[in-house]
Amino acid sequence: SIISVARDITERKAVEQELKESEEKFRLIAEQTLIGICIAQNKDLKYVNKAFGEIHGYTAEEMYEWTINDLFNNIHPDDLPQVEENRRLRETGDRSIHHYSFRIKTKSGKTKWLDVVSRFIHYNGEDAILATITDITELKEIDEKLKESKHDLDERVKELTCLYELSKLVENPVISLGDILNGTLNLIPPAFQFPDITIARITYDGKEYKHANYEETEWKLSTMVEINEKPLLIEVYFLEDKPFLKEEHDLIRDIGIRLKVTLEEKEAQNRLRESEENYRMGFESSTDGIASADMEGNFIDFNKPFLEMLGYSREELFKLNFREITPRRWHEMEDNMIISQLADGKDSGIFEKEYIRKDGTIFPVNARFWIIRDDQGDPVRMWGIVRDITESKKAEEELSSLAKFPSENPHPILRLNRNKVIYVNNSGNYLLDIEEDDEIPDIFRNEVERAFETSFIVDVDIELKDRVYSFTITPFVEQNYVNLYGMDITESKLAELKLIEINELKSEFLRRASHELKTPLISIKGYSDLILALHKDQISSEIISKLNEINRGCERLQNIINNLLKTSQLESPELKPKVQKEDLSFLIKFCVHELKSLTKARNQKLDLNIQDGQYCLFEKEEIHDVISNLLTNAIKYTPPYGKISINTEEKGDFMMISVKDNGIGFTEEQEGRIFKQFGKIERYGQGLDLGIDGTGLGLYISKRIVESHGGEIWMESEGKNKGTTFYFTIPSSK
Repeated sequence: SIISVARDITERKAVEQELKESEEKFRLIAEQTLIGICIAQNKDLKYVNKAFGEIHGYTAEEMYEWTINDLFNNIHPDDLPQVEENRRLRETGDRSIHHYSFRIKTKSGKTKWLDVVSRFIHYNGEDAILATITDITELKEIDEKLKESKHDLDERVKELTCLYELSKLVENPVISLGDILNGTLNLIPPAFQFPDITIARITYDGKEYKHANYEETEWKLSTMVEINEKPLLIEVYFLEDKPFLKEEHDLIRDIGIRLKVTLEEKEAQNRLRESEENYRMGFESSTDGIASADMEGNFIDFNKPFLEMLGYSREELFKLNFREITPRRWHEMEDNMIISQLADGKDSGIFEKEYIRKDGTIFPVNARFWIIRDDQGDPVRMWGIVRDITESKKAEEELSSLAKFPSENPHPILRLNRNKVIYVNNSGNYLLDIEEDDEIPDIFRNEVERAFETSFIVDVDIELKDRVYSFTITPFVEQNYVNLYGMDITESKLAELKLIEINELKSEFLRRASHELKTPLISIKGYSDLILALHKDQISSEIISKLNEINRGCERLQNIINNLLKTSQLESPELKPKVQKEDLSFLIKFCVHELKSLTKARNQKLDLNIQDGQYCLFEKEEIHDVISNLLTNAIKYTPPYGKISINTEEKGDFMMISVKDNGIGFTEEQEGRIFKQFGKIERYGQGLDLGIDGTGLGLYISKRIVESHGGEIWMESEGKNKGTTFYFTIPSSK
């Protein structure tokens, strides 16, 4: 018999057909895609698409003969450990998707970067690995270029930051050379690619500036610039073998150039400041009056002799015009001289005119002025030098009155031209042993030449035949001769020398007395402090009070001794202040802070009306004493609940500081004494709640200090119980 079994395989056939179609679709897609695809099973390559072969530089047919090991042989040695680790994980059962990248060597020897994704699949009923690869070589190259660009940008940012910080560093107007170079050293390591191993040294003007861990190595970068004919060397070292970047070469060169520009500017500014200080010293030390005004004739600046000549205060003269101190009959002449100078550019030459003093008296002067122009050639300022010739005029009048009988005059009288004696009277003949037509005596030759050259009167003291004579040499340039008028000043000279000797003895006495007083004073205060420290709990409150009074008395005596020593020091002609540019605003605030407890104890209000950053030329310790002394006086002589104010104001090339109070004030008689030694105004027994300690030396010391700085000090008071304002000036630094 026949048994027939029939099975419906329609569904299976359909599945097989669907699977076949799916495989054909997969192959169609796989062969068309640019992504490389391979299937590996049992260490053999079971499937490789066209793109996979092309990426490796082979045909798919060639790669079908490969094993997994052949693939691994083409991987870059540096990337092989990563790929081996992935294979190890697969062998231990890791079935996760792996995504990584590595380099291969193609058939032509070219290196490519591949992005790889691998996963487990079932293939022909068994486990297999499906790997897709993408050629990312161009992306990697772009990425490397981006990294290089980012690195270049980072280096550029560091370079610009370094140069910016250097610019900020040198902007400080009072920074020293040492601070600039040390600051530059600190900016160098952060600007380099390896800051932790970067050290530097700067050598300039015989000095070295270097990092604490500085040492010379073989990995060096340096640059040199010349600053005012002096070399500046910058050396940068790596402590390890690292290459320097081109940007670092450029940076160190730029730092050198920036330092060159900065230091040359600083030196130019220092020379300018020294020039201005020398000008100010000459301006203030001149015995002639010097003044400047704008083209309208309004005063801009003037020195102390000019003020003394006219009798005005600085504040009063600032409110006046040149015409207001000149008699009307000279106005037209001066206008014509200004017009002439504007036309030909020459100074006025020396001419004679008159001025009007504050008290209304008119006096003669020799004057000379010139006009200053700006960069565009426009006139902006006038400068003038004047000399009071009142005394020489009187001498000329006396000489003229004696001209009829000069031979009978008891004083030596001569007339000289540039080479010889034109006339000599009997007294001059006897004293100098010369005749008419003789050559000019050597003792007068230099002074006569100076009188001719300057057209100014020259005074000279000469010792002749055991006597001292003062000769006045008056030039008459147009007539080409000078007149000499001599006078015996032996007695007045001796008196002057005696006064100098007495003053030196006084100063020496003050110095010695002050030092001698210091020793017992130290002992007294020392033992008093010792008793209070060791036995305070064993002695009565009354004795403690007495010991405290001893200490306060010692402190007062110490202040007196210090003032006496300061006075004797200030009287030395060799003592000059060591001026430099200082912050006046800070110093005033510092003095106010020191005395704050005193004003608080007396319930006084202290107003501070100053601007920040006001710089002047002064010795800080000296001007500190002046400000503190004026403030202390204002506090002491202003009753409780009073008001004190401090103000600053620019006055031409000077800064004016004022300390105003609403205290007890001064009478006219008292005003004339306060700036003298021991010029204290006694306030005992007047029923006022005041601090009355003091020696009367404080204002005298302040006056000497201010005048040694080229300034002035004065006071104004409307009278008793109407308050006082003390003013003083010091040179500003602009």
